[in-house]
Amino acid sequence: MSMGLKGWIMLRVLLNRFHKGSIETLLHPLPEEDIHKILSVNIDSDSVHPAVANPSERLGSVHFSWLLEVLKAFPQQLQPYALASLSQGQQAGLKSAFTHLISIPKSSEFSSRFFRHLIYHQLGLNEVLPLEYTPSEKLKVLTKLSREELLMLIDLLGVYDLVPEIRQMISKKKMNAIFQALPLNCQKYLKQALYEQDKIPPLSLELEMWEGDRKTLLKSLHRSGLRRLALSLAGCDSTILWHLLHRLDTGRSAYIQTLRPLEFESGISDAAMLQVLKLLKFIESKEVGT
Repeated sequence: MSMGLKGWIMLRVLLNRFHKGSIETLLHPLPEEDIHKILSVNIDSDSVHPAVANPSERLGSVHFSWLLEVLKAFPQQLQPYALASLSQGQQAGLKSAFTHLISIPKSSEFSSRFFRHLIYHQLGLNEVLPLEYTPSEKLKVLTKLSREELLMLIDLLGVYDLVPEIRQMISKKKMNAIFQALPLNCQKYLKQALYEQDKIPPLSLELEMWEGDRKTLLKSLHRSGLRRLALSLAGCDSTILWHLLHRLDTGRSAYIQTLRPLEFESGISDAAMLQVLKLLKFIESKEVGT
């Protein structure tokens, strides 16, 4: 039997769907190599829907910044209709890049499906496995977060780099100013993090040089959180990583890719992953503020 990865995946999904229990006995007549390939596909799903889903169902989770170059590649007279086929959030994000458009036309369902199908293929989504068919990994849960929750997680991860500098700070006035400049959820988590041990070498935020500008502080905090997220994603399944990064904008995604270790580093990567999982519980709790 000769087929690509997608073929083995679909076979495993169908086996899960129509054969409950152990599948080893069912596979016994097959060559040993084929049995190994089927069993190596770590999928629990028995749903064929993700494989035949409408492109709009998967395209909707992609951040608008990934769609910019795809839409610009359309002839100018077709760009309004391509833009109209996207979600309202994606349209709002892309509008400023298409200032030559007086308005976005109303699009028929047929036209929207046609352009979404083209965008879907131009983006390469047709070559990317649905999330439902990816391995069960601890950080796969990140792909279920909204973009707002992901950004909150990144900021909270940055709090860990605040801790060592806060501990060493002499000026209580400056310490209080930094605390007040933080979002409420970061203030709450900082109080917890001050009592934790951090196994990851901190990134200096140079708080001694901080002159009180809130935007500068939050930008440094966010950058440091991106670094920790990147460390936690070392060794992440490439398809899960694709889905996660495409929920974020292209700038943040490129920064994560630059910092992400290619191999899982036991110790640092483990510590970063544990911090992410701990923060997910914090985000899910009622302790999170704005």
